[in-house]
Amino acid sequence: MEYMKGIDGLYIQEETAVTLGKFDGVHRGHQKLLSRILEKKNLKSVMFTINGRKSGFVLTDEEKRFMLEKTGLSYLIDCPFIPSVSGMEAEDFVREILVNRLHAKSIVVGKDFHFGYKRGGDASLLLWLQKKYGFQVEVVEKEQYKGRDISSTYVKEALEAGDMELVNDLLGYRYFISGEVLHGRRIGRTLGMPTTNLVPSTKKLLPPNGVYLSRTRIGEQAYYGVTNIGYKPTIGETFRGVETYLFDFDGDLYGENIDVELWKFKRPEMKFDSVEHLKNQMQADIAFGKEYFFEKIVSGCLANLMMLLGVIFIFLGFLCRRYRNIHAKYKGRAEATVVEIVAGHPDEKGRQEGVHNYFYPVFAYYADGVLIRKRYRYGSNPCKICAESKK
Repeated sequence: MEYMKGIDGLYIQEETAVTLGKFDGVHRGHQKLLSRILEKKNLKSVMFTINGRKSGFVLTDEEKRFMLEKTGLSYLIDCPFIPSVSGMEAEDFVREILVNRLHAKSIVVGKDFHFGYKRGGDASLLLWLQKKYGFQVEVVEKEQYKGRDISSTYVKEALEAGDMELVNDLLGYRYFISGEVLHGRRIGRTLGMPTTNLVPSTKKLLPPNGVYLSRTRIGEQAYYGVTNIGYKPTIGETFRGVETYLFDFDGDLYGENIDVELWKFKRPEMKFDSVEHLKNQMQADIAFGKEYFFEKIVSGCLANLMMLLGVIFIFLGFLCRRYRNIHAKYKGRAEATVVEIVAGHPDEKGRQEGVHNYFYPVFAYYADGVLIRKRYRYGSNPCKICAESKK
């Protein structure tokens, strides 16, 4: 994925499929737009982001780039809301940016999309201009969650309330905080609970101060844990940090870049009378977190097992039905060949006569292109078919 900042020197030679918007958080509604342009395999995919705010982002620029690099997007254009852009008339923006510079042949937007001077352009204008400028427009319906449109505003409301389960449902992935692990005061290590420390960007919108159940990604590895967001009032920090204790981890992460995913709010940040009281509460938080994630892992395994068993039973049911259907069609006459003689237990008559074995012919015939082998229900001793074949 190629990243471009601003419109100075902006030019893409290939024909493109473009989606436009703020894309703060890249939530499920944004992902719906993104999927539409990625479907157009004959065109280069472009996400054109316009944003005038300087803080309060669900994703920082770096986090957004990290996420989008994994999607197969061709170009990410980060356009600040500067006068040369905000003062441009809507049709001028379409002609100069979308057509002349991006060579857009497909434009995908949401129903509430606005652009241009004083938000004068919208989806209707794009539809009206598509024939004039030779592109096609797709207006996508809003993605919903429990009857409400998913939007960046909805995500931020849930985030500011600390409802991480709702936040993650709206995003379609787990909210995370990225950064480099920094040296702290090593209080956690002295308490026997070493932690990682991040100082997030001031642009990043964080949930309320408190303790959260979390999972930390370190490269390809992931560790469950407990994260505190805030100022650590018992110790008296002067900055808002993100401190995480990782379960079953005792490595050195200083200088490493990590991603801390927040799964569930546990409790608000508290000031304790002593470090000993803080230690006791941390141990209780850790015990709660381990139990929570154990139940999550077990329930996830059971769900996967039930799904696998369901697939197996469906497959077996299909085979049984197919077998019954085949045999139901051929209850009448069919040409069959004796392919084998097998020994087996005699019937009641044979047992009364003191015979220990009967010989049974095995027939083979085709039904619907499927080879059927079936042992004949009547046997004899000596083998009648064998005797007849010798004559």
